[in-house]
Amino acid sequence: MSLAHFQEGTKPRTILIADDPEGGVTAFIHIPAPLLYVREIVAAQADQVPFEAEFLETRRVGNALTFLLSQTDIDAAPEAFAARLASAHEWQQNGRPVAATVLRWRLYDDRPDSAFSSAEDARAALTGPGLVEDPNFGTTYIDFELHLDAPMPRAELALRSALPFLPLPDNVANDNHIRDVRGDHALPVTEPGQLQNWVRIDGSAWRAVGAFVWQGIVHILVGLDHVFIVICIGLAAGSLVRLVSLVSAFTIGHAVTLVAAFLGYVPQVVWFILAVETGIAVTVVYTAAAAYFGRLEAPWVMGAVGLLHGLGFSFVLSEILGPGAPGLLFSLASFTVGIELGQLAILAVTLLVSWGLTQASGDTHLWARRATLSAITMVAAYWALERAYRLI
Repeated sequence: MSLAHFQEGTKPRTILIADDPEGGVTAFIHIPAPLLYVREIVAAQADQVPFEAEFLETRRVGNALTFLLSQTDIDAAPEAFAARLASAHEWQQNGRPVAATVLRWRLYDDRPDSAFSSAEDARAALTGPGLVEDPNFGTTYIDFELHLDAPMPRAELALRSALPFLPLPDNVANDNHIRDVRGDHALPVTEPGQLQNWVRIDGSAWRAVGAFVWQGIVHILVGLDHVFIVICIGLAAGSLVRLVSLVSAFTIGHAVTLVAAFLGYVPQVVWFILAVETGIAVTVVYTAAAAYFGRLEAPWVMGAVGLLHGLGFSFVLSEILGPGAPGLLFSLASFTVGIELGQLAILAVTLLVSWGLTQASGDTHLWARRATLSAITMVAAYWALERAYRLI
């Protein structure tokens, strides 16, 4: 019952580390409110009792119970609420604990679009007007500012959650956008999960590059649409020249739209995202069918297919980075390199398996090729119909 407070989708936590002009370090944190109540949620599940916690007010709407975050209760005990915010994370420097003091906070009744690309942006987000009504607990986000009493303000910090791990439903995920803007560089890193392990924050360019290259590899390997396209190209090429031309055209296509999306030339509205996802499924159907009948020859067609797939990658990267991420071109280049490495890995496995089957006796490789392309066509056709239905 208590897990119902985690609404479907990805629930991002953004942490921005900045210089404090008065000494020490300032941390700005943007977090879904339910993550601050994990202790109570875990306890309620373990004891199989109704979920209750401070600063929460229960109201009945029809036959359902609704939890609201009570601003009246928070105003009556600001020190207790600040203690809850401060105790959500642990900080270290050189293996020693770093004390954190909450300076201020702001509640939102839904996920805001406020940018955390700089300390100025974060401070501006905290100075907006307060809410008129108590927000729904499950959709509330909280921004707050911490002063970290770090002995060496520019040195490496370590961060982890101070809260217990909470198993989440399959349709709920956490991403953590960590942005270090101390000094002259602004390097973002994304960590999935609930921050149960220590994360090093040291402004390392190589660490940031590695993180985004890895994200690019992961997201092409787990994105079956893109995996299927590369497999189809590998099975259709026939010659090295055609393979290079088709792969290059596809790569250029998705690189163009990936860059265009992050320059602000692509809509980010829900209907457009659904339309692109439907179009991607249709391109997989086309590519698999064309490969089956030996008609996948024109590089410009694969370039056009790549344009749609690049939009799909841009939606993924937008979710990884979060709004207002600093170091955008840096992250984009690293993510693109990861995509290409993943693409090459898929292509290498496809060609290796195909070559191995051609060494077998009889027409094994031909039957395997036809079966693979037929299966991809049918699966992608189902995706296209399912996604098109969601557009209606």
